[in-house]
Amino acid sequence: MKNGFYRFGLVLIGLITCLMAAEQALGAPVSVASISVSVNLDDTAPTADDITPITTSPTSSSTVSFSVQFSEVVQNFDAEADLVITETGSVAHTGASITGGAQDYTVNVTGVSGDGTIAVAVSASSDVIDLVGHPLASSVTSSAVTIDNSGLHDMIWVDFSHVGTEDGSQNNPYDTLQEAINAVITGGVLNINAGETAETPRIAKAMRIEAVGGTVRIGVLGGKSSFSAAIDAEGEDGSAEDARRALELFLARLQGRAAESETDSEQTDSSDGVIFEPVLPFAMSDDSSQAARADSVLAIRLRSDTQIDPGSIWSPVPKQYEGQAAIEWKPVEEGDMRDVWVICRPNETWYLEDLISMTAGANTVAGEAVGPVTYEFQVESEDEYLGRIDDEQEPIWQPQLQNASDTEPETGGIDVNPADEDAEPLEGGLATPFTISPERVYDQPQRVWLPIPNGVDADDVQLYYYHPNGSDKGWYPAEKVEGWLVPDSYLYLEAEGTAYLGFLVRHAGMMQLSMPNR
Repeated sequence: MKNGFYRFGLVLIGLITCLMAAEQALGAPVSVASISVSVNLDDTAPTADDITPITTSPTSSSTVSFSVQFSEVVQNFDAEADLVITETGSVAHTGASITGGAQDYTVNVTGVSGDGTIAVAVSASSDVIDLVGHPLASSVTSSAVTIDNSGLHDMIWVDFSHVGTEDGSQNNPYDTLQEAINAVITGGVLNINAGETAETPRIAKAMRIEAVGGTVRIGVLGGKSSFSAAIDAEGEDGSAEDARRALELFLARLQGRAAESETDSEQTDSSDGVIFEPVLPFAMSDDSSQAARADSVLAIRLRSDTQIDPGSIWSPVPKQYEGQAAIEWKPVEEGDMRDVWVICRPNETWYLEDLISMTAGANTVAGEAVGPVTYEFQVESEDEYLGRIDDEQEPIWQPQLQNASDTEPETGGIDVNPADEDAEPLEGGLATPFTISPERVYDQPQRVWLPIPNGVDADDVQLYYYHPNGSDKGWYPAEKVEGWLVPDSYLYLEAEGTAYLGFLVRHAGMMQLSMPNR
């Protein structure tokens, strides 16, 4: 550390002072061995080397965010006075805030309005200094973000069969739902003509959605869907209230916060769809709450089309556990704040048979609400706890890499067990399903090894994941499960006469190998 050089200087001065005092006391020079000192002095001033927009351009958002990176650790970068905000056209703003620390910061320019561009630099007259007091030497200026509020309307039309000019009007409607969602103002009306779409859109602002002229089906995949919503125009096949409720359930399921409805017991092979786990533990209890163990780490997922502001993430500790549990959060994938786990971790254990309610929410960097999302967790009973302990199976042996690279995460904090006898196996799957425990989000990816049956070529094997709840329950190719498998993490090895397929996962789950092309 730079101030370490100065601490060394103080020690050296102290040593010289002691020698001078000894000379005076003895009345004679004190001879010491020569001291050779090499000191590297910090004579470099800090610079703001990289300022990059986080908010995608063009935008109509009232908050525009930028990432700021300095050449070294700095202090006092904490106020709007430290910024130069350049605006063109009719663009104006009402404030700015700065979060972060060390070398990396986030600037949020708020109350942005008008049409034009906005860019940010660090002011040369700011009080930003490095750890030894050098002031800022220079700053780059970010690329400009285009602010465009001219294209938003309070009423937008959609017709999935429309061909031709599109401007969102009734005569020239958009042909995709996402275009329309992007174009309607907050609190506006989205009119959808009768039809169906395979889109699974994300909605990050309030709006009213109405079906016009018949039924609208959203989320239809190849003529059939593991989840879809039917919206009926008032006076047609169903009431407007039923239509709105159907859409609410559908959108809630897309956001991972639906109350689980009755499900089809028939196995689903949803290889065309993409799913994610909205909550952990994901097993359901008999009363439709999540089934938790006494030591479970609870987690709720927040998802958004745009970056979530980390400073806005909130989740109160369940009131009966104040002082006995802690809240934390982590992005599902490092560096991507559009998808975040909010985690509640007990200091010791939850009370047996307790019902725990957990709520989480946030805002995007644009100020749009994400959530709130609420789940209830039913903690196991004493009988369930004792029975689970008695019935625990021996985990399968996991190979250990002898020559792992420096980038291979540490593992060993998980067990891989054969799934319970009542678990639903993959049709045509190899061997048996396996589960990973503990059932939680992992602090870092964990490597799992599954044995490949004798006589099976590893190149023919595919990994599947079981999604346990809701109308989209079923087996999915691992690559279709957002946030579970770490891409490109497959390894193959042979140990003690058995072949193994290895891969990294970010949270627990049930999985099985298959040969889909046999």
